[in-house]
Amino acid sequence: MPTRDSVSPHPLFVPAYAAPRDGGGSTVGEILDGPAGPNSLPRFDFRKPSKFGREHIRSLESLHESFARRFASLLTHSLRSVLQLKPVAVDEITYENYVRSLPNPSVLAVVSLAPLPGGVILEMSAPTGLVIVDRALGGFGGSAPLRRPTDIETRVLAEVIRSGLGAFQETFAPLLEVRPEVTSVETNPNFVQVVSPSETTLLLSYSLVLSASTRAEGLLTLCYPFSTLQPVMDRLHRHISVEQPAGPEAEPPGGARVREHVEDLSVTLDVILKPTSVLARDIATLRPGDVLRLDHRVDEPALGVVGDVVLLAGFVGRRGKRLGLRVSDWRSNDG
Repeated sequence: MPTRDSVSPHPLFVPAYAAPRDGGGSTVGEILDGPAGPNSLPRFDFRKPSKFGREHIRSLESLHESFARRFASLLTHSLRSVLQLKPVAVDEITYENYVRSLPNPSVLAVVSLAPLPGGVILEMSAPTGLVIVDRALGGFGGSAPLRRPTDIETRVLAEVIRSGLGAFQETFAPLLEVRPEVTSVETNPNFVQVVSPSETTLLLSYSLVLSASTRAEGLLTLCYPFSTLQPVMDRLHRHISVEQPAGPEAEPPGGARVREHVEDLSVTLDVILKPTSVLARDIATLRPGDVLRLDHRVDEPALGVVGDVVLLAGFVGRRGKRLGLRVSDWRSNDG
């Protein structure tokens, strides 16, 4: 069974509601669990009222497919290591139960989405956050012990998360133009009170994989309070109703011809090594045949970039008289 720092959906701690028996009458639990029939009552849990319809959840899932791709791409460029995000689960849960399900310490960034009220909580485990800090500061991104990040490490995490805020703009672009901003980063879940404990929230969970000198896995979650998304609920409903069907029939006229020609175009693939600091006088005195020592280790992957998009990772080597890149990881479109 995978641990939370590998891949696992958020646990839910919502007990079923059952009213006490009064005078021999039926309990609420018996009414909800009774035999189905034309006059039977629909199921309803008073401890967990559902505020997000299936259409709303499906629309948010569709919009956040672009969030996973864009956020992973931006952090890959910032950390110089391939980072992947893949959807795991979507849960509707009260804010109180969400906070109770989080380990202490954790990394919780509150991101405001003006003009929407409140904000969204971006959360990851403390060991995953420490691996990202190590990589952001030029380390190899090795595994980290379970401990609370320091104030300096928290500031570094805030800057890394800010580098990926463009993913929120792209996600909400079909609904509303938002201005995301990191308002705070906390390590104790009990210190983050963005809404009341009984507020219903939508929790989107993603598996996070960071491929540096070692492979680090964890879980990243987004917690949206209902009050934050309420102003755009009608637009979410319209968005799902006008979505184009998937498949060849959804392709615009001439799309096949354009795709055929694009596949034959030549692009420049740049291979980026880990940055190295060199004294100016050493660069000025370089001569043909001199050897310049780099900070990039032989066992550390280099990144293959087209434009500003990281597409793959691999290891630099030689094939015959030519330099080459042995591809070890591919940045697929599904993030």
